[in-house]
Amino acid sequence: YGTDVQRIDTALAETFRDFAIDPTRVAIGGFSDGASYALSLGLINGALFRSVVAFSPGFAVPTRTEDHPRFFVSHGVADRVLPIDPCSRTL
Repeated sequence: YGTDVQRIDTALAETFRDFAIDPTRVAIGGFSDGASYALSLGLINGALFRSVVAFSPGFAVPTRTEDHPRFFVSHGVADRVLPIDPCSRTL
């Protein structure tokens, strides 16, 4: 996941430092490829991201899993880019 995760970690560290954040209410989400990324990061960082919201994901590629976040996945049945059957229904 490289530099993207490092940037996310830095942004979260600064946010947690500067604001009163309830750690039990931190979620990650995305749409399409961003939803796939959110699913993967949510599975890897379940202790941080208690909830994962994924709109039309294509896949999840976690390198490991941690804790058990809650998931909300939605997907249109007529999606031609990431069809629902091999994507969300498989997930």
